[in-house]
Amino acid sequence: MRNPWREEQYKGPYNDNDPKWTSDLKKAADHESGNDGIFWIPKEDFVKAFDVLEVSHIVKNAKINYFFNENVD
Repeated sequence: MRNPWREEQYKGPYNDNDPKWTSDLKKAADHESGNDGIFWIPKEDFVKAFDVLEVSHIVKNAKINYFFNENVD
């Protein structure tokens, strides 16, 4: 996930400082620790915390961009 305001406050499993991050897992997920707004959250926790999933695909200089909205329950 990514917080568009580029600030991280997530402290649950797989936060940047979680010891579950092995070097192999970081490489597979292309994960770098830092206050960049990007964070990983287990699916089970995501479904508990959010009612709606919104995904946008924005391409620079595109005539059309895509937006997807889905209820997660």
